[in-house]
Amino acid sequence: MFIPSYSYGVYLKECSGYKVEENNFSTTYDGHAGIIVNNSGTKANEIYNNTFDKLAIGTQAQGVNAAGGVIISKSSNPEHIEINVGQGLQFLCNQYFNISSADIAVTSGRIAQNQGYCRDNNPTLPAGNKFSHPCISTSDIHVNSDASNFNYNHHSEPDYVPLCYSSDKVTLHDCHIEYNPRTSCPSHLNSGLTPAVLKQIIKTNKLEIEKLISLIDNG
Repeated sequence: MFIPSYSYGVYLKECSGYKVEENNFSTTYDGHAGIIVNNSGTKANEIYNNTFDKLAIGTQAQGVNAAGGVIISKSSNPEHIEINVGQGLQFLCNQYFNISSADIAVTSGRIAQNQGYCRDNNPTLPAGNKFSHPCISTSDIHVNSDASNFNYNHHSEPDYVPLCYSSDKVTLHDCHIEYNPRTSCPSHLNSGLTPAVLKQIIKTNKLEIEKLISLIDNG
């Protein structure tokens, strides 16, 4: 079902600390994958709030993309023992349309033990992915047999609940929280700076550049 890719929008190989957010991935040429994440390591990372349309696979993870419950320190003092259990890559708040194989595919290795969280009735914590749901030859979430299990914590609305998924690998948890279009998936890109403020910063920087240029070789 999941063969090596011939085309993709973004390929992240052995990198961490990335921010992939608010992008649109689509094709009219039978493109294979929107985003492939390969061995991003054990730190927390996110593929957040992107749209995928007319692809074979929306998002794919392969290799080690999460910690595996490792005790980092073996100190006899409990306060010095740091346990890193299951943190890693999460797919959050993405929207999938017209996907022909899988919205989310985990072809090997592992991703974060929890995809989203159910906590404090907070609408921003569940995974928040909107699935394509055709369920004929397509999976909302497909996990290969040699990949690790994980929990998928979701909002209550049907569009956000996986219907066709690898049930032997994925455990669903309904957070009993409604998805709110305004608050559930807020942008992480907003700097808080208004367009007017940004224009003023640009103008100031241009004046500073011109001043520095005028000093080169005494103007």
